[in-house]
Amino acid sequence: MRACCQMVARLTNYATMVALPYYGNGNLAKLQLVPLGDYRVMAIMLSDHGLLRHRIIDLPEKVDALEAARLERLLSERLVGTSMDRLEDDYLLAALSELDERYQQLSNAFSVLQRLMSPGAAPQRVFTGGARNILSQPEFRDPERLDGLFSLLEEQNKLSQLLDRQNELVSVAIGEELADRELQDCSMVVANYYIDGEKAGAIGVLGPTRMSYSRTVSLLEFIAGEIGETLSQKKWRDG
Repeated sequence: MRACCQMVARLTNYATMVALPYYGNGNLAKLQLVPLGDYRVMAIMLSDHGLLRHRIIDLPEKVDALEAARLERLLSERLVGTSMDRLEDDYLLAALSELDERYQQLSNAFSVLQRLMSPGAAPQRVFTGGARNILSQPEFRDPERLDGLFSLLEEQNKLSQLLDRQNELVSVAIGEELADRELQDCSMVVANYYIDGEKAGAIGVLGPTRMSYSRTVSLLEFIAGEIGETLSQKKWRDG
């Protein structure tokens, strides 16, 4: 993804950003509990799209390594293979309630897994490239404007929002259509990519309003298609 981002930046001479696949998509592939002491474990969750989340959980009761392994096995039997989107609701708590009485006492502590699996648990990771290309554009030679633009390119949440263009294959936003004040003299082209037909992420370029739209749209549409095809093949090969 990082190499792809840099390549598009070189081809367009604009700032480029690419978002990794949404964590909420796909199915839970692996759940692991790593003891960190008598009263703490680290929960590690991996989706079949290859994305990983982890969180340390404080337990109300002492749990040794053997008990942690048993709990991991019980939860894995009930949760692995389940859609990540489905795990946003009460499915996880229902699975925890099925455990025997000893482990039901831990259900409140492990309800934190629900937040861990939620797509909103962490901002979508975005790679950027070609930020220096902005320096070559005459529109951005004002130091104050340039400072605001570079600050925006360092904020993961804002970049993720800029790349979130619903389900359109390719979209173009010009000037005031971009909500941020720092982007009023900019245009942005965004192309979504799909894994097995499901929207997974996006790649976009940011440049002046006089950018070459037809060339940029064609390039991003092609690159997004290649990303989606590659990740779909990898998913099935790894599975």
